[in-house]
Amino acid sequence: MRSLAFCLVASLAVPVLAGGRKGDPDEPKPMIRWEASSLDAALKRATDENKPLLVAINMDAEAANEEMTATTYRNPRLLEASEKTLNLIASAATHPHRLEILPDGTKRKLCTRFLTVTCEEHQAVEKAVRKAYFRNAEEMIAPQHLTLRPDGTLIQLKQYQITAKELESLIQEAVQVVGKPRTPNGQTAARKGARKKTR
Repeated sequence: MRSLAFCLVASLAVPVLAGGRKGDPDEPKPMIRWEASSLDAALKRATDENKPLLVAINMDAEAANEEMTATTYRNPRLLEASEKTLNLIASAATHPHRLEILPDGTKRKLCTRFLTVTCEEHQAVEKAVRKAYFRNAEEMIAPQHLTLRPDGTLIQLKQYQITAKELESLIQEAVQVVGKPRTPNGQTAARKGARKKTR
């Protein structure tokens, strides 16, 4: 693993229709569903639903981070496990986008690397996480994974690359710590590396 100076990766954002037809060879393989949310909003929702948060810190152009994005975050067992957490992706880079048109006609430029969020959203999460958990450090290790209680306190932190099985265990342990989730009406539901410099 190597130390990379942080830089925003400038890319041409070429719009591509998101969603595509079933069987479309250009349709990306499913990934953990990252929340299109700020850290504060995700913590509020976590409190409402009594769910833990998973925060993934990722960077571009480094082998371990690329493997996490291309393979680990798409593991079928991990996808199932990640439904029990609210998931935030933290990345300072800028990527190409896919154009998503919502039912009300609103257009969103979804990041082609992380699929369910915009680059602005994962960049904002990166800044918030760096401030809240790393004292605005100039360097953060990536890949890195944090699990948080709904009040924002840290459950566990794992630095550098981990396997899908290890990440699944991290999620399961966080779920056990937090307890059973709540439905929106408040009722309890059955519980169904490298270093990078930042600004």
